[in-house]
Amino acid sequence: MSSHKYGPWDRTLDVIGTGVPDRIPVFTYSCHFQIRWAGFTFGEIMKDTEKFIEAQLKALDYFGYDEVTNLGGPGMIAESLGAELIVPEDESPTMTTAGLTETPNQVDFETLRSVDVTHGAHIPMVLEVTEKLREGLGPRVPLIAAISSPFREACLLRGSERLLVELIKDRSFVLDLSSLMTDKIYEYAKLAVDAGADILGFTDPFASSSMISLRHFREMVYPFEKELIERIHDNTQAKVLFHTCGEWGDRFDLAVDAGADIYHVDGVGDMDLGEITKSYGNKTAIMGRLTTTKLLLNARPDEVRKAAEISINAAGPGGNYILGGNCSLAPDTPAANLKAMIEAAHEKGVYPLKETMNRGYERTLYLE
Repeated sequence: MSSHKYGPWDRTLDVIGTGVPDRIPVFTYSCHFQIRWAGFTFGEIMKDTEKFIEAQLKALDYFGYDEVTNLGGPGMIAESLGAELIVPEDESPTMTTAGLTETPNQVDFETLRSVDVTHGAHIPMVLEVTEKLREGLGPRVPLIAAISSPFREACLLRGSERLLVELIKDRSFVLDLSSLMTDKIYEYAKLAVDAGADILGFTDPFASSSMISLRHFREMVYPFEKELIERIHDNTQAKVLFHTCGEWGDRFDLAVDAGADIYHVDGVGDMDLGEITKSYGNKTAIMGRLTTTKLLLNARPDEVRKAAEISINAAGPGGNYILGGNCSLAPDTPAANLKAMIEAAHEKGVYPLKETMNRGYERTLYLE
């Protein structure tokens, strides 16, 4: 008889695949909340990554959610190619000082392609942390490695304002740079999987409808996201999580067509969470979308519990839903609020689901 016990990774695979899990999984898609909850600052863990690992393992044991999200994220590829990654004392790095400042006809893509992605300061450190986290977690809990999207990383290397102008004025340059970034992100993705990552997560706020047109997204962003996801699927065992940061209503069909396994949703036009899972749940898993500021950061635990239960009722029946916020958890999220969300999944998210309240929910205070 097998000694294997059904756990968070099995639960996640059922949600991603065609099965129905024992209960709805809960993802935080966060590592900074855990750092703050454990009493550390981001600056501390950057100097002593053992504190980072300690924070993630302790928080997982205490709260009982279903994944761990690793250190790292956008800007690391750009850093390896010459950008300076900005690392605040107590915030996750999100921006860079641009490193590719030549005019388009002066950029040497051949030389850039020859650069090893581990050339930057942060990727080797993050890969080492990935290995140690994998060892500490064992095989049952999925480990998410934050990668990046080609267009976002191109913006971080080039400077977003400059690249957005070139999106209109120098299409061929943007395409060449995005192709380079696709290759480099894939190189890092393979290293992250080899180090122990199960899921590769990325987001692209620069590609939302508030930043670029649907035409530019279709022609200049979507093909590279699709290629990256296909290469990951074809050459690794990893799953892909894509966070639709911002408003994606007019391009969500295309985003889903790119083929990620989990879509962590924020804005999807006028669709509420139940409508999203019904419309797209046969193609992908849907994750979200309790607001991380209005609700999880600022509401009371009973309000969080109520909103979580409503989300479970609306989005959970198909077995393709992961409960979570609409973005990464804010570092100062009250522990009681995270507990309330998790307890809702543990108690009301057990299959077969039993409806506990009405579903007219995303027009309410808690989710808009």
